[in-house]
Amino acid sequence: MNLALFFDSLPDELLAPTAVPTALAAYIDAFGETFPDWREAHLALIGLDEWRGTAAGTPAPSQHGANRVRERFYQLQKGTKALRLVDLGN
Repeated sequence: MNLALFFDSLPDELLAPTAVPTALAAYIDAFGETFPDWREAHLALIGLDEWRGTAAGTPAPSQHGANRVRERFYQLQKGTKALRLVDLGN
């Protein structure tokens, strides 16, 4: 089964290379053009957005709650242990 059918890829702003090589963003295999292989991952991120009933309607992708969390999470520093992270999108 192709899991990519159930997810939306991440916006380009989140996929841009990071200037800090020790940040988690440098180690995350994220869903951009191709769906990442999640089977060998230690941690897989899945974004779930909820905006039903809001007066503002559907927000722009950069304003989705899951993407706002990713902006901060990707800035965290990687530890010394081996870590394989994948971000499957929203």
